[in-house]
Amino acid sequence: MTAMTASRDGAGDDAVPAVDVDYARLMALLRSPHSASLRDRHAAAVNRVCRAHEARGGIPLRELDDMEDVVRFVYDAVADGHAEAFEQTLCALMRLYAKPFVERSASDAGRHVDAVVRALALVAECLALQGAPVSAAVAASDAIRAFASPRGG
Repeated sequence: MTAMTASRDGAGDDAVPAVDVDYARLMALLRSPHSASLRDRHAAAVNRVCRAHEARGGIPLRELDDMEDVVRFVYDAVADGHAEAFEQTLCALMRLYAKPFVERSASDAGRHVDAVVRALALVAECLALQGAPVSAAVAASDAIRAFASPRGG
C-alpha cells in the first residue's frame, strides 16, 4: 500500500459494496450530440460518479484511465466557457483525486503506476486551466498536497 492508495476492497463485514460505474454509458451521455446543451445533466452525472467513489473511499486504481476521460470532458467544458455549470463538479473531482486511490488487488499499485502519474499531471493541469474557478484551483492544490504527503492526506 502506497501513500496514495487505500487498502483492498471487502476488508470487513461492514465494507461498502463495490461501485460499478459504466464509463462507456457515461461517456456516451457526455459526448452525445443530442445532449450537448444539457450541461446541468452532464454535471449531475459526473457528480453522481464522484459521490459513488467518495462513498467507497476513493477511485479504484483500475478506473483511473476511465476517470481521466471524465475529467478531460469537464476541463474541455470549462475551457469552452461553461465554468459556472461545472464549478461544483470540478471541485468534487479535485477533492476525489485528493483521496487515496483504492487497491482492489495486491498487484494494482504496481500495474497502474503510469495511471497514477497521469492522474497527478491531470490534477496539476487544473491549476493552469483557462477559465477555471479559483475554488477548483484551491481543490487541485489540496489534491497535489495529498499526493506529496507521505500519508496521502
